Amino acid sequence: MIRAHNIEVPYFIILEIKKNDAEEIIRKLESENVFSDPIVTEITKASAFYEAEAEHKEYYSKHRQQQYCQVIIDPKIKKLQQLFADKVKKTKI
Repeated sequence: MIRAHNIEVPYFIILEIKKNDAEEIIRKLESENVFSDPIVTEITKASAFYEAEAEHKEYYSKHRQQQYCQVIIDPKIKKLQQLFADKVKKTKI
């Protein structure tokens, strides 16, 4: 699991090939010392999926002015855009 501000985020896979992709990305990030702490993401086979309630869908895009989005999410997106600039579309946060 990724521990970010005491939040653990598991990575669920649907296809076995995606597990290999996820493990490769984690190895690359660790070898490049992208994060100061070890990556502890749990890669788990996906189980039943339940669609989010309407108020939780597109939360970030609907609530960009919320403090949580500005303080927590925006810096993470900016960092990812910098790290993977050659792989992401050019968008402004």
